[in-house]
Amino acid sequence: MDLNENTIVPVLNTTEFIETLSQSFVQAIQKNRIHTHPAVFVQGSPGVGKSQSIYQIAKEIEMKTKRKVHVLDIRLLLFSPLDLRGIPTVDSNRQKTIWLKPAIFDLEDNENTINIIFLDELTSAAPSIQAAAYQITLDKRIGEFELPKNTFIVASGNKLTDGAVYYDIPSPLKNRFMHFIMEPNLESWLEWAKNEGIHFAIMRFLKRNPQLFCHKEINTLSNIIVTPRSWELMSEIMYNTDTFDLKTRNFLISSIIGTAMTDLFLNDDAHDYIDEIYQGIIPKDLSIADINRINDYLLYDLKAITTCKNKASNVMNYLTEIPPDYAIIVFREIMKSTYNTFALNGLEKFDLLIEQLGGLTTYDA
Repeated sequence: MDLNENTIVPVLNTTEFIETLSQSFVQAIQKNRIHTHPAVFVQGSPGVGKSQSIYQIAKEIEMKTKRKVHVLDIRLLLFSPLDLRGIPTVDSNRQKTIWLKPAIFDLEDNENTINIIFLDELTSAAPSIQAAAYQITLDKRIGEFELPKNTFIVASGNKLTDGAVYYDIPSPLKNRFMHFIMEPNLESWLEWAKNEGIHFAIMRFLKRNPQLFCHKEINTLSNIIVTPRSWELMSEIMYNTDTFDLKTRNFLISSIIGTAMTDLFLNDDAHDYIDEIYQGIIPKDLSIADINRINDYLLYDLKAITTCKNKASNVMNYLTEIPPDYAIIVFREIMKSTYNTFALNGLEKFDLLIEQLGGLTTYDA
């Protein structure tokens, strides 16, 4: 067996990662073995929740141990090697050079406090910065100064396939870490979002459209990449623009999740109507705005409609109940769909719909 080919890093969702690391850290605290706990490295795509998970772990530790937890969040891309190593100065009494400890590492050292040093974006940091982080991770030292024994080390980075700036971690550093990969998971994110006060409309939308939670392809030419972080940013926009006109709000939301997904989000109320239509129930007292929202959803869901005879039949039935000028918009796209798996002109309401549409359309039977 080739161990190099079969040594697979465990893949956890956010909740699993928080629970696993919290338990490990709490156990080390209770056994008074924080200083021997290995450093942790977690990889995941941008916006997956690596940073938030560290702060949640801190909350879990505080709750379970009744100790204060201080997270020192170091974004390595913003630091130079001297920031991490300190600067040399002359010790005139002893006639030699000494290194001054950077002020950011002035950590509390007492039995009532736990420190977590979080080295974020390790794989995006240049080799010179990674080298300066070696001693922190390997020896839990800053130059000549030993880190307090109540200090855990956690590092994070993106994956090679994410299209971000990437420098591989040297083997000696890899060998000192516990390794995890974090994957996005809607269920665990919704649990977190509820506790953090994420806008209810976003949570409702993602429950109805779980496939839209996160772009599967991060390495893209588009400036807009939808990740869990995107929905967190959008929540702030939702709260801050509740009095804005629809056009302005549309532009702001589109800047985060893109125009196509924004159209679906703003029309999310139509989803209730869609469920009824697919079940053969015709919604009553629809306004023109309602019909337009329903049409947008039907057009987005063409594959589901044209590959399910029952859905297609019920949609045809619905189209006979709305004004022809609006019915024709959906009907034409259904007829042009490349997904069709059955003869649409054999559906019960097809002939009636054609009669109602009159001269508004032509089709190939």
